[in-house]
Amino acid sequence: MKLVRKFIIPFILLFLQFHNISYGQKIDSILKLYNRQTKELYVSRGEPWEPWKGKVNISTIQRLLGQFVPNVGMVFYVYSQDTLIISLISKNGLVAQNNTIIPKDSLASLANSTRNAYSRDFSSRRPAYRGSKSLEEEKIQDVSEISKLLCNILLPFPEELKAFDHLIIVPALNIGTVPFASLKPWNTNEYLIDRMSYSIAPSLNEVVLLSERYSYGNHSSTGQHQRIKFQWDSALLVGNPAYPKDSKWVFPDLPGAEKEVSLLANHKSIKKYTLLTQEQATKERVLDLMVHSDLWYFATHGIADSQDPLNNSFLVLAGNSEQGSFLTAKEIQSISEKMNQKKIDLVILSACQTGLGKSHEAGMIGLARAFHIAGARDILMSLCIDDKETAKLMNLFFDYLEEGGFLMPHEALRKAILKYKSEINPSPSYWAAFSIFGMPY
Repeated sequence: MKLVRKFIIPFILLFLQFHNISYGQKIDSILKLYNRQTKELYVSRGEPWEPWKGKVNISTIQRLLGQFVPNVGMVFYVYSQDTLIISLISKNGLVAQNNTIIPKDSLASLANSTRNAYSRDFSSRRPAYRGSKSLEEEKIQDVSEISKLLCNILLPFPEELKAFDHLIIVPALNIGTVPFASLKPWNTNEYLIDRMSYSIAPSLNEVVLLSERYSYGNHSSTGQHQRIKFQWDSALLVGNPAYPKDSKWVFPDLPGAEKEVSLLANHKSIKKYTLLTQEQATKERVLDLMVHSDLWYFATHGIADSQDPLNNSFLVLAGNSEQGSFLTAKEIQSISEKMNQKKIDLVILSACQTGLGKSHEAGMIGLARAFHIAGARDILMSLCIDDKETAKLMNLFFDYLEEGGFLMPHEALRKAILKYKSEINPSPSYWAAFSIFGMPY
């Protein structure tokens, strides 16, 4: 309860005092502010900034949302001067807007607390510094109170949300790391995932403008998104590599991850595959195969660094040294130079911390974004997970990918979660950690 006393109670008072203050912000001025922040984010990630990326307006957003057969909405977050500005947009325009005064550190800590509350049961599966003492995480006795407070801040228009089948979330700061699937906007036992799928956007600019510039092979002559099924000709499946022994990190063995990729190899949507586990899953071999594969699946350990996310955030592969086995975010995004404009439909990051990184006003810098730069259209990212249970959820996910449908692959993940929590385990700790970074087909 220390966390609640130190952090949540003062925050509740702040929230009650300033929630629903309206400054009459115009959506155009908010978009201009966001474009400036996004440009700064691109520079910090080492990405080129092109003029077309700053030309998003409300009309282009409406045009995007109007392309979908199901009803798709967008919740758009901008943070500036201690104020979180939240805009809910539909194909018909701005639906609702809410401004909340909240310190950046308070918002970040509340998001972290909600996320950690659902992953604390798996702390023994996390990497740890060699020689460090294991400290028991602080017990949060009322997870529902923290989650409810965060939900009220991030989704303050519950009735308006009911109109949508899918929600595109354009995050600010570390909002993209929140387990949105587990939030309950309607003061009932109904989770957000019960009613709709959602996606975490790389940026507003890319979601809107790249959808107009590139064809994903699922648009009709009218421009509407159609049903789609996934199929892969050369999948790369990596699970439970032989982790380096001389690292400053200690990496627990993940036998469930090895089973996970072995089971997925049997799915009919995967025509051919290369399966790498234990000593075979070397960094050199993985990098070579990535360029020639159309599905990348990693079930291993991941590390996110909030200070130097490009050089110190990495996936762990087999090798005798850190340099030889740590596949960094910087190395991942540099793969784009070898891809020759080839796009990867889907990347699975079944590894802890792959949704984390360094927080910026316009979003996160980390592993998920690195894969997007490398050429991936959608990245299934995760927080701290149970390797034994993940195989069950991922198999359900691929079952629904094979069935196909609208809003893929996000609706496939939603259906997998609903079946898993209905038939296997209802606890959000086992399914809320997964979300997709990218764009719904």
